[in-house]
Amino acid sequence: MNPLVELNIISNPFRVTYIYSLFLISLGIFSFVMGKIHIEEKISISLGISLVGIGISFLMLSKSVISLIIAQILSSLGIAMLDPAISSIYSKVSKDVCSWMFFSGMDYILEGITLIAVMFLVTFLGFQVLYLPLLAIGMLIFGKIHKENL
Repeated sequence: MNPLVELNIISNPFRVTYIYSLFLISLGIFSFVMGKIHIEEKISISLGISLVGIGISFLMLSKSVISLIIAQILSSLGIAMLDPAISSIYSKVSKDVCSWMFFSGMDYILEGITLIAVMFLVTFLGFQVLYLPLLAIGMLIFGKIHKENL
């Protein structure tokens, strides 16, 4: 049987969105932590690649939502271990890596929270509510262009 049918993902696509937002939020938290911890680059890269590989294997073999969540958390931990190690290779000052990880972690967390908020809006109000901000932005841009051309 198809594992996507078993997990009820095809009939409930929002479940994937929530699991992906969990991935983003856990990646942000792990990025904060890994930015503060200094691990040797070779160890961090090898552990990070291993954890991402294990996470992808869990994704392919998952038969429940819990295994999907575990796979996303393992993958996010692996990516969070890879990011500072690769960034420190290209950086001259190790203090830059901490600030990079802080800002990238903040970006991941905000993206995950935004994804959850959008899915709540879509679940309760429908997809049409997403077009209202696009319409407002379009009207503002059109108004600014029209004002400059007068």
